[in-house]
Amino acid sequence: MFHIRLKGLREAAGYSQYAFADAIGVAQSTVGNWESGKREPNFETTQKIADFFGVSVDYLLGRIEIKNDPAEAGPKKQPDMEDLRFALSGEVKDLTDEEFAEIMNYLRFVELKRKSGKQR
Repeated sequence: MFHIRLKGLREAAGYSQYAFADAIGVAQSTVGNWESGKREPNFETTQKIADFFGVSVDYLLGRIEIKNDPAEAGPKKQPDMEDLRFALSGEVKDLTDEEFAEIMNYLRFVELKRKSGKQR
């Protein structure tokens, strides 16, 4: 189930295997092996993948069908549409849900790069 969920999340977020691999600090071939079901990531990497896509580890592993388990939500507030509008100085008026999700995925990507020390 993990390989199906991973590929679905990656494709829905618009990442190539290479871009996703770079974002989490692994080789593209590693992502390919995960998605083909030949290999699975270790626990730490599974957590990193779940954080990257904003889903629970249980969702990635196929234990639950709900992407975001409210019980696992952390105390920090996630940016919402108004936060983004404010941050972008009101330039963005009518983001679709898909555009908003794309921006949030990019923010997660930047945060993971910062945390892993791969800031350019």
